[in-house]
Amino acid sequence: MSSMSAEYHRDYLDQGDNRERHNARCRAAYAKDNAGKAATHKKRYGETLSDTLARFEAQGFVCASCGSGHPGNKTNQWATDHCHKTKKVRGVLCGPCNWAIGHAGDSPRRLRLMALYLERTDVR
Repeated sequence: MSSMSAEYHRDYLDQGDNRERHNARCRAAYAKDNAGKAATHKKRYGETLSDTLARFEAQGFVCASCGSGHPGNKTNQWATDHCHKTKKVRGVLCGPCNWAIGHAGDSPRRLRLMALYLERTDVR
């Protein structure tokens, strides 16, 4: 989505009752598609949404990596972290931790080297 169309969309939502109608359509679509989300989750991760919720509860409803109690992203959703090779779930993460692990190629060595770099170049 270009910035021009994003600006148009934002302006459109700010007119009259457009935002309420848009949100109602989104809620209806989400409710309708909940079964689809559950099936996709099961297929993608090999466990049910209930299994993932139980895992998240066992983590204390915080990020398994950094311990944050907030998802830390625009959608306010937690991420189901999984090994991209085995597809097995490792835990539930906040957005920033999930992003960092994914962009580091799931490499513990790369993540350790990144941490060492940050400590070595601390400019505070």
